[in-house]
Amino acid sequence: MTTGHPQPGRLHQVSSLRSGRDWARWLRQAHRVPVAGRSQRHGGQFPAWAWDTLVHLARRQGFAVEREDCGEGEAVTTWRDRRIRVRPDATPGQAMTALAHQIGHVLLHSEIARLEAGGIVPCQGTRRVEADSVAYLVATYLGIDAGAIAFPHVSSWAGIDPRAHPVATIQAVSDRVLAAASAITTHLDAELHAKRETTAQALAAGTGAGQPARPEPVPYRELVHVHKSAARFFRGGLPRSWVPGYLAGRGLGPAVQQHWQAGYAPAGWDSLTRHLRTLSYPSAERPSMPLRVSRST
Repeated sequence: MTTGHPQPGRLHQVSSLRSGRDWARWLRQAHRVPVAGRSQRHGGQFPAWAWDTLVHLARRQGFAVEREDCGEGEAVTTWRDRRIRVRPDATPGQAMTALAHQIGHVLLHSEIARLEAGGIVPCQGTRRVEADSVAYLVATYLGIDAGAIAFPHVSSWAGIDPRAHPVATIQAVSDRVLAAASAITTHLDAELHAKRETTAQALAAGTGAGQPARPEPVPYRELVHVHKSAARFFRGGLPRSWVPGYLAGRGLGPAVQQHWQAGYAPAGWDSLTRHLRTLSYPSAERPSMPLRVSRST
């Protein structure tokens, strides 16, 4: 892999990393997450919404997530049909860790997948270290015991020959891992914050134990207009996306796409809301505006 010059402030830290435990400890310190299995953020439980949020994040990257047999591993990603398969018999903690591992591959190794004839990124060497590291940080954030993830000796993937600049390699890998893990935990944080806000608003409105207040109805004409604007927004993003080629490859050509008004939802949690704001729809963020779909669907 191509590496740049390591940041001077962190050079002495990464240069001292030797064992897999050193690497795991460095990741926790650099990402500033709780120790595995002792997360106070989630009370040590596996939050049900976390799986839905990870699935939603995978979908934003264009990948469907399914609980299916995937051979010997816990999960596998195939770029040809853009699917992530997670073993159906995996425990909740194992399933979320495995899904985070695959999302790490999606975020970090999509370019490599396009070059592989089988459309699958071989999970070995530095690529495995990176995906395992992302999964380790996400699992630690969620309070899942990540002890099953064992990292190899750092020199086994960074090398020891000074001419290959092993310290620069360690720095580059850590930067990539931290960026991917932060992208995932930021989405998890946003979902957690939204759920807390909903609960607080419901309690403040005097509706009882976490029950949301009855929303104010939206005028029918406004509903029609906002849905038409949303449809135009999604259809407008289709030509510049990967979707037309993907659908055509599955036998759904331009005529079929036009007939069924296929569209593309760009990455981002609030892309549609921000678009509707630019059109001055006052009710775009009302709870009663039925444009948002549950992440469990």
